[in-house]
Amino acid sequence: MMRELQESEILRIKESFLENKDEIQLSESNIETDLQIDLLSGGSSNINYRVKCKKNSKKFFVKHQTIPPISINYSNNLEREFTVAKYLSKPSIDLSPRPYYLDIKRKIMVTDFVRGYHPKIHDKNIGKILRQIGMAISKFRKFPPELLQFLNTGTRICPREFFHKVIKPSIYKMATQSLFDGSSSFYQFLEEIQSVLLQRLEYEPNHDCTVDWSIVKDNPGETPFGLIHNDLAFRNIIVKPNYRLSFIDFEFADFGDLAYDLAYLISENQLLDTQSKIIIQNCELNPRILDRTNRYIKIFLPLLELANAHWTLNHISKVISGDHTMKDFQLPSTISQNLEYVKWKIRRLASILPLKSPIFNEHQIFFEIQDALKIFETQILISGK
Repeated sequence: MMRELQESEILRIKESFLENKDEIQLSESNIETDLQIDLLSGGSSNINYRVKCKKNSKKFFVKHQTIPPISINYSNNLEREFTVAKYLSKPSIDLSPRPYYLDIKRKIMVTDFVRGYHPKIHDKNIGKILRQIGMAISKFRKFPPELLQFLNTGTRICPREFFHKVIKPSIYKMATQSLFDGSSSFYQFLEEIQSVLLQRLEYEPNHDCTVDWSIVKDNPGETPFGLIHNDLAFRNIIVKPNYRLSFIDFEFADFGDLAYDLAYLISENQLLDTQSKIIIQNCELNPRILDRTNRYIKIFLPLLELANAHWTLNHISKVISGDHTMKDFQLPSTISQNLEYVKWKIRRLASILPLKSPIFNEHQIFFEIQDALKIFETQILISGK
């Protein structure tokens, strides 16, 4: 159930609309008296609203960034999202809602409100939707060079860099926290994963960690690199009539490897192999890039399965610290549901890599996770979180 709107929220949106009335093509009187503001679900760092002008029925989507960006690499989240959306909303591309304006002072971005639905894995026409997603991803790679100034250009290019600079530090930091304090088998599990992944990474040439920018700029769409969404889940895709798509939430958009976005899409949405192939076949890749992309998906995929399991466990620990609730992170409301998700991800890891050494004791790891989460669940009930 949604909470009630605060007066401060209504005032913030109205003030922003008044200052930018020309961009949204509304009169001052419309804004003062005719706005209907509804609260929508948001993420862990923003609140979303639907704003309707009663007089002409025009609808807007408003995103308000409520907390500082999660890292210095994404300090310009809203500017990045606005710039990418402006490019992708061009009539010739039509893959994002039209952005009207960016209010830096109030940390607000206003776009068209798009009617549609988020795809689900068991939708009757999921095959058609997946084909459209593949064709859309092919357009992401053909971005103009001027977008580069708004994008990061690092860890999502090379699996080795992604593992060492993103996955490993965050997981080992989490493993030293109270959730797994003293858990020897969990540390051994991480060591085993690292060993297998590094063996696989050794087969890839070192020069893939760097990019020849002149080739990327002069030949858009002809390299494995380009604009990646970086959070390519079904919740960030809207299906419109005739299976046209709108992609939203480009706040973490990056310059990176196409294989990363595809692996993220497969991992986050739990796609079957046959469904993954539909997307890849429609990405308009030449044979050389297609072969490389398929190999790199197999490298990025276990990294992302591990990252998703870690993300859930880490956010549960933040709930226990008292700073957040489950709803803040859009997590299932019960510990048991979260545990099942983590178990599923670890099983996926074991099947993908695979992990067959005596160190990988699935049941022992699950028991340790379960024991830790039971303690957390008790603390949550006591604290009323």
